[in-house]
Amino acid sequence: MKKLPSLRSVATMGLVLVIAGFVRAVSVHSFVNPNNFAPGGVSGLSVMLYYLTKVNSGIYLFATNLPLLIVAFIFIRFSFAIKTTVSLLVSSGFLLLFEKTNFYTYTESPILAAVAGGLLSGVAVAFMFYTGGSSGGTDIIATIIHEKFRSAGVSWFIFALDSVVVFASFFVYDMRLTPVLLALVNMFCSARMCDFILSGAKSAVKFEVITPHPERLTAELLGSLHRGVTALQATGMYANSEKTLIICIVRRRQIGQFQRIIKKYPDTFAYLSNATEVLGKGFSK
Repeated sequence: MKKLPSLRSVATMGLVLVIAGFVRAVSVHSFVNPNNFAPGGVSGLSVMLYYLTKVNSGIYLFATNLPLLIVAFIFIRFSFAIKTTVSLLVSSGFLLLFEKTNFYTYTESPILAAVAGGLLSGVAVAFMFYTGGSSGGTDIIATIIHEKFRSAGVSWFIFALDSVVVFASFFVYDMRLTPVLLALVNMFCSARMCDFILSGAKSAVKFEVITPHPERLTAELLGSLHRGVTALQATGMYANSEKTLIICIVRRRQIGQFQRIIKKYPDTFAYLSNATEVLGKGFSK
């Protein structure tokens, strides 16, 4: 029988989701909307609709993501869909609140606004990945592809979808190149910040784990992460005891889930290192 999460873990998860939603709303309201540019993906679409209609972007943010959320509930894990939905509701709610309260907006330097908005967006996305959810939009599409085809690289697919929105912004913002360039700066800063928080801007990371519980731990890693595990016999020289060295390579977005599994085994030692390029089944060919 699957163990239910504790009240403390649920509360912590809820707090992280609220923080992620708040930070994302600040990015859009304070830095993106007032400087008239649209980042990539579904978020950029909602920003452009706000520019054209002046209807709060929070409404568009949730409305444009709603079809994808329905798909997520059908084809992806229920917990993933719930966390993504909560984050989008929080972001949309804060965007509505910020407009009503005339929350701070920055318009002094568009380029600095693009940088600041991108950094905040990266923080929000990293928090969402850590919880096992997503920020919605193209992340949902990418997760569906990954669930069905685990060896497929989805980075270029996400980039293509984001680029379509950025290209469209050229026509929405009076055929000016500046909004497109600001969007690219915003997307770059967001990606770099997210990679920095989730450890390293690498395509994958390698965990090496020394544990006296190899069977239980490997079963949980295989069942939860769907990643291969290699086990080697090792000897702890301090106590001269036989242990097992487990090697597992995971995607960056799985780091938080891996760490939560390891914490269940307090007598287990683990460390993480960057894998600059991973070839083989489950990753790139």
